[in-house]
Amino acid sequence: MTSGTAQGFWWGVGVRDWAAIQEGQVRELYDDVLARIGAPAGLRVLDVGCGSGLFCRLAADKGAQVWGLDAAAPLLDLARERVPEASFALGDMERLPYPGTVFDLVTGMNSFHYADDHRRALREARRVTVPGGRLVVATWGPPETCEASAYLTALSRLLPPLPDGGGGGPFALSGGLAALAENAGWTPEEVRDVTCVWRYADLAEAQRGLLAGGPSSTRALREIGWDRAAEVVADTIAPFRVVDGGYRLRNVFRYLVATNDLRKG
Repeated sequence: MTSGTAQGFWWGVGVRDWAAIQEGQVRELYDDVLARIGAPAGLRVLDVGCGSGLFCRLAADKGAQVWGLDAAAPLLDLARERVPEASFALGDMERLPYPGTVFDLVTGMNSFHYADDHRRALREARRVTVPGGRLVVATWGPPETCEASAYLTALSRLLPPLPDGGGGGPFALSGGLAALAENAGWTPEEVRDVTCVWRYADLAEAQRGLLAGGPSSTRALREIGWDRAAEVVADTIAPFRVVDGGYRLRNVFRYLVATNDLRKG
């Protein structure tokens, strides 16, 4: 099993809840990236691991020509509904189905950490980027900066180890982003941190959102069932309940901006 096959399976469930509740929880990250990079009319953007297409929608609204790739067909169905003018493909980030030097910007919004071979995935991203083009790799910050790490840790303790080909976890690239990109042939420009506040109206919405797709959630639902997984979520997010009965979890996300430097060949 490759990381793409595994991720396609794990992210192919709960897609409506993912799109409606969870994907927008990192809107602050998407907005910061687009403010930093911009998307002038005609910019050719490939979003690797595009999910249900929210970042693609935002980039297209700023004038970009958008392509999206994901390993989960059900998420791509939603992305096509959300961004009908874009072009979406099913595939693996370590084997991109595009010719070389096509895109001005390649983004991976919380996706590249799920590759089995992070360097290979970033080299593939460079292969399809024009000389002078750019890369954005967004990932989770260190676990101690992410309040959502509590429920992920609690779920992981109830599960067997990830199988071979299962890819990395959300914190796999929290440190060393610039060094990894440089090793893959990119020239790092900067690394930025963005705080995203995850907001849920009540416990039921939080449970639906936090258990919508991904290796931890999907494996937990298969191994221990909805009731036990939902109980774990309730217990671990209890400290983040606010006076109106909702929940607020502060999570830091980190992203790298890098350039495909002409001098590196």
